[in-house]
Amino acid sequence: MSNSQPNYPQQHYPQQVVFQQVVRGPSNGAATAGLVLGIIALFFGISVPIPLWGLIVIFFAFPLGILAAIFGHVGLRASSTLSVGRGNAVAGLVMGYVTIAICVLTTTFWVVALVGSAAGSSTT
Repeated sequence: MSNSQPNYPQQHYPQQVVFQQVVRGPSNGAATAGLVLGIIALFFGISVPIPLWGLIVIFFAFPLGILAAIFGHVGLRASSTLSVGRGNAVAGLVMGYVTIAICVLTTTFWVVALVGSAAGSSTT
């Protein structure tokens, strides 16, 4: 007994070609850049108060914080017309300004500490 299947002629149907256009929503690149720069700036900004390491890291944290704030403002303005990216822009602004504040306060502390140390150590 052979268990073979019968050969039926294959029917050829015309192929249907479907073109589907992908529509992307608007994006706010400035808000995203502000968010990413804010995360990186805050990462470096947290280590600014460390005595010797902070002196090196402040040269990365402060400019990144300024850029995060700038891109955050630009993204916030663009979000009013695009209606997208407001959260990213605000997060970039907050992280940028927090990093700038950490850098300024740490620098002020060290300058006051050094001036106070120099004034207290002078004996006449």
